[in-house]
Amino acid sequence: MGVAIIEGLHMLFAIFWFGGTLFSNFVLGPATARTSPAAAGEMGTQIGIQANRVIPPVAGLAILLGFLRGTVWGPIDSLNAVFNTAFGRWWLIALVLAIITFVWGLRITGPAAAAIGTATTGEERAARVQRTIQLASLELIGFFGVFSMMILMRFYP
Repeated sequence: MGVAIIEGLHMLFAIFWFGGTLFSNFVLGPATARTSPAAAGEMGTQIGIQANRVIPPVAGLAILLGFLRGTVWGPIDSLNAVFNTAFGRWWLIALVLAIITFVWGLRITGPAAAAIGTATTGEERAARVQRTIQLASLELIGFFGVFSMMILMRFYP
């Protein structure tokens, strides 16, 4: 029963994190690019404040629960299991990719998104939105890598 709860929470937090990135990339970004500088500034500021309150803890919990799901409630009980089993290698790659994706969002994409709100012209705002979408697209590549490793863990243990 405990494993199912941990796995369910891990998936819930991961879906929330991934979904937030998709929504930002394909809905919020393009909408922000089409608004007036004043509206974009206010909207961007408020979205940034709320996203910084919610996304880092959710992403951190997804990573932590994935770690625990592989170790405490999973087959990884030693470094030998990490490096000498297919599951362990896929799990390690997924963990590293998730951490890189998390740090990228926190240190690169997040600040770029926050800068959208300080643009003073429509052209500057559109350029910042486009840059943020490009940076967030790299996060989506990270998610694709993590999901690929999770599939490999299931089918090639």
